[in-house]
Formats: sequence, structure tokens, C-alpha cells
Amino acid sequence: MATPITLTHSTIKVPGQRVFAIADWNSNHQITADLDISPYNFTTTGVVNIGAAQTGGVKQLFVKCTAPTNTGLVVDMAAGQSVNPFEIRNSAGQGVMVLTPSGSFQLNGTNIILNPLTNSDIFLEIDKPSAGKKGVIKYSINSVDKWFAGTTDSGNFGAGTEYFIGQTNGGANNALLIDTDNSISCNQKTQMTPIGGFAVMLTNKTGVNSVAGDIVIASAGFADAVDWGGINELQSIGVFLDSGITDGSQAWVVVGGIADVHMDAGGCALGDRIIAGGTARRGEVNNLPTVAKHFQEIGHAIGSAGANANARIVMHIL
Repeated sequence: MATPITLTHSTIKVPGQRVFAIADWNSNHQITADLDISPYNFTTTGVVNIGAAQTGGVKQLFVKCTAPTNTGLVVDMAAGQSVNPFEIRNSAGQGVMVLTPSGSFQLNGTNIILNPLTNSDIFLEIDKPSAGKKGVIKYSINSVDKWFAGTTDSGNFGAGTEYFIGQTNGGANNALLIDTDNSISCNQKTQMTPIGGFAVMLTNKTGVNSVAGDIVIASAGFADAVDWGGINELQSIGVFLDSGITDGSQAWVVVGGIADVHMDAGGCALGDRIIAGGTARRGEVNNLPTVAKHFQEIGHAIGSAGANANARIVMHIL
């Protein structure tokens, strides 16, 4: 092991006077052993140059921790600092890895590549401190924001756990939204539900809160809105996806695919044909293929249900 070199001085030096100088006899100007400046800070107002290595002409700087809990390299920024406190530059003098005065960390280059050192998994993690914060990747053109992708900000949109793609940061006005139940919505107007239904966003104009599975029709008094279906309804367009959506608010209405339908007191069995029946807003079993009942049909049961429960059906409203 090389013998450490310890350099100290006890006198005040004037500008231009060297604190120390090291040169060996072959003019390589290298310190071939360890340079130990602990336990004190090494401070300079000038430039610290790391000279060319003896082999390959590559400038090298090795920062080694003296204990497993020590930090290898610390860059402290002074208040009011206006220049980048840390840069790694390419051969053209351009900063390819930059720490800015505001604390932003920039990687500049044509390609940014993450390669594992061993045959192992590799991942990039964005770990935000809470649901009320954004965890987003931003895509820009000439510093103009274009697209954002990441988790929503609960103070801006949703619960802070959804994944979105959109042209505004935080999730509002998203083009694509994936919820934690695996439902997928586009443009906040269409959704693929977790069980395989196709839903559209319409205004609840029933006069009361929505009830999941209840049958609805197009509103006759409001645009882009739904109203309750009646007894033996012939103009059903779908069922509410969620309960508790207040009158006048936007509600998801399942209009195709797989849906849960609120049944009447008779319930249903597997394979039953389901129609809009004698109880308003409820599904009813009718396995007689009559023309009179054909336009009441809303689908076929792929799950059984008891009295006044929701039955899972494949919806095919005519």
C-alpha cells in the first residue's frame, strides 16, 4: 500500500504564492501516492485541474469514501449562485451532465443510455413524495411544452394515483387516463371499464344521484345527458357505471360490452335474456323471443344474480 502524503502549512500566503508544489524527476507532475486532506475541507476560489493520466492521456478523478456511510462527492451551492456548480463536459466543452443553481439535474446528449453492469433487471424510477405532487415526464420542442406523461396530481385532477398522457401537466384535460382498477379512458369522454364494458361520459339529468346498473335513456330536455328508463322501456341506451353521481354532474354510462345491470326482484340465471322490464330502471328475465319484447332487450346474462342485485351481462341494446 502506498504511503499517504500529508500537506500542511501554518502561515498566511499572499496571492500568487504557492501553498505547496509537487514535481517528480521525470516532469510528469504526478502524485503517485494518496493525497490526504482530511479532516479539513479543501477550498479554492480558482480552478482545480486534474492532469492527464500517464496512460491513454485520459483525465481521471477518483473520489473514494473512507467509510461505507460517507458520501463520495458533495457539491454545495451557495445562496444566489448564478453558475452551474457541477458539470461533466464532452470534448467540445459542452455540458453533458449538469447540476444547475436551482438544483435541477440535466442530461444533455443525442442518446441517454442506461446499461446494467451485470445481467440483471434495470428500471427508471420516479418516486414522488405524495399523491398531491406530480410525477411526470415532459416532452418539449425548443423549450415549448407539448406532452406530459406520468401520475396525476390530486390537487389538480383525480386521486394522484392515475397514469395519464395529455397536453397539460398534472392530468387535467388528459388524452389518455389509466386508473388503478385498470379502466382506460380517452379524452375524458370514452372508457373501457375494468370488466370489459364500453362507457361514455354523459350528464346525469335524472334529478337524483345515479345508481350503478340502473337503466337510462337519452334525455329529452338536455343535450349530452341521460334520464331514467321507464317501465318496459323501448329506448334504453345503457346503464350507470357508478352510484352517487349527483344530478347535473358528469357520469359514466355503459353502452356496450360487459356491464352490471340492476335486476328486479326476480334476479336471473346464467344465459337468461335480459330486458328492460316491468320495474322502472331494472332488468327483467324474458326468454321468449317475441317481437313485442325484442326492443326491450338489453343483453344476455353471463352471471347469475339474486333479487334486486346486479347481474353481469353482455349488453347489446337495439
